[in-house]
Amino acid sequence: MKSLATGFFCAALLLTPAALGQDDDDHFEGAPSESLEEAIANLRTHTALLEARLAGEVDQEAMMDIHEMSYTLENAVARLSAELDELAVALEEVHLASEQWDDETVREQGAVFVDGVRVILPE
Repeated sequence: MKSLATGFFCAALLLTPAALGQDDDDHFEGAPSESLEEAIANLRTHTALLEARLAGEVDQEAMMDIHEMSYTLENAVARLSAELDELAVALEEVHLASEQWDDETVREQGAVFVDGVRVILPE
């Protein structure tokens, strides 16, 4: 019985896209998140779709939908992460400039930080 399971496992490995010489071009691309605003919109809509799918039975069709929407969510999270990295840099510039009483940098980088946060956390 153990060798039968091992045989099935090995066969499954041989049939993976990588083993068959297929690349990721056959996979979904997901909706792009070219801007922070687009990333947030994609996160809102696709998180709601994921939540709805998870609320029901996760059958084969649901699993395929979840798999497809995960690409869009990954794109959105990657954009949000990149934007947060940029905000962290701007905030550090504010911090360092405030230690030096550098009014110009504090104002410029402070505005960059505030504008970015307002997109993420609108009032």
